[in-house]
Amino acid sequence: MTNPIDAAEGSNDSSMPQYEPWLGVAASSFIPLVAMFLLPHAFTLPLIAVAVLLLAAGMYMLFRHERGAKQRPNGM
Repeated sequence: MTNPIDAAEGSNDSSMPQYEPWLGVAASSFIPLVAMFLLPHAFTLPLIAVAVLLLAAGMYMLFRHERGAKQRPNGM
């Protein structure tokens, strides 16, 4: 009987979710928005600016990722 963990490591299952760096950056844009409710009012605008920058960086990373995937031959 084969070990399921060993079988999963050897397979190239594309249905398994993988970590995408752009998604981590975009999701981290919610951290300043949550902190905005916990910190004094003076921090509101800088935290919104940080959230917007993180979201924009994540979208830029997604654009670069998708553009690079289209240029790779054979979906590699």
